[in-house]
Amino acid sequence: MSSLVPNDWDFLPLQNVFTLTSGKAKTKKNLTSKSQENPVPVFGGNGINGYCSEAMLTESTVVIGRVGEYCGVVHLSPEISWMTDNALYVKKLNVGFDKSFIFYQLTHASLDKLRSKGGQPLISQTPIYELSLGFPPFPEQQKIAKILTSVDEVIEKTQAQIDKLKDLKIGMMQELLTNGIGHTEFKDSPVGRIPAEWGIVTLGELGAWKGGGTPSKANKGFWTGNIPWVSPKDMKTEYITKTKDAISEEAIKGSSTNLVDNGSILIVVRSGILQHTLPVAIAANELTINQDMKALTLSEKYYSKYIYHYLTGNNHKVLRATLKAGNTVESIDFAEFSKYKIPYPPLTEQIKIGDAVESVAINIRNKEQSLKAYKNSKKALMQDLLTGKVRVKVDS
Repeated sequence: MSSLVPNDWDFLPLQNVFTLTSGKAKTKKNLTSKSQENPVPVFGGNGINGYCSEAMLTESTVVIGRVGEYCGVVHLSPEISWMTDNALYVKKLNVGFDKSFIFYQLTHASLDKLRSKGGQPLISQTPIYELSLGFPPFPEQQKIAKILTSVDEVIEKTQAQIDKLKDLKIGMMQELLTNGIGHTEFKDSPVGRIPAEWGIVTLGELGAWKGGGTPSKANKGFWTGNIPWVSPKDMKTEYITKTKDAISEEAIKGSSTNLVDNGSILIVVRSGILQHTLPVAIAANELTINQDMKALTLSEKYYSKYIYHYLTGNNHKVLRATLKAGNTVESIDFAEFSKYKIPYPPLTEQIKIGDAVESVAINIRNKEQSLKAYKNSKKALMQDLLTGKVRVKVDS
């Protein structure tokens, strides 16, 4: 951070601000998940490692990861906590400094740049003490901390809403994709108990599957168009509209890629991500795909949102049943994938189920966009308020 701060701010080495110390070791076998019996968070090098029954500290303090991948990350502990020897914490805060302001100022300072070079990531007290930061008068510290805390509260509230909506979506999918809507009669099937009116279909029978390809990189004209070209790196959202790469009509004619219809289901069939996830998406417009992808144009009997949510809701089950074993790069055995059986309701019920789950998914996406905006606003606020670029009025 620059030493250019307002004239009425102090620019001080942190050894003049607080005293740090490390905590006491606590083995993993002594840690549990949070419960009534174990309500005390245990802080290590990467933040909260678990919970225990006894508290080392009985007031909030600033915590810095000392060892590990996230060393240098700063936390503000709750009133009761335990600190392990993989964390540093403020044991004594000198008069004239606000604890919450210190937390935000250290966060903004990016302490990870002070970690040792080579070997296990480690940050010691000395480089932290030698770091100089800007400090406004105490009342202004308090006001800045209050503003940033209010933004954090909005962020936490929004994240909690997202988590609840995701739980709701999972519950809806489990109920609707198994029991449907309003059924009283059920039957046994190759995929388990399903409503009597439902049928069974293999993924290969849902419609027409297409593969893709990569146009020659040597032909620059192939890569100057505006037709989206989807590869696994683009499969991060439910609807694919834009991609990192785009190709021309000449590229489609001159390569093995194919034009995929709007509304088609897209899946990744070859990528390292298949170690843990089967990426699925819906084409929001006409596009093309590379050789690591497959695209499904559904027959009229099937609804894209129902099929999409069924595949995402049963992601790991489908992946376990169809992933090839022993390959250098993870890939789907498409012959096995094509034989995989799923239940399907009448089209009218598919639409109701797909749209019901989609309404929650839309709400989640909107909340996630809001969360991103709040985080960006906080980042800008921290840059302005913690450097004195923007001053806050303090009540006299």
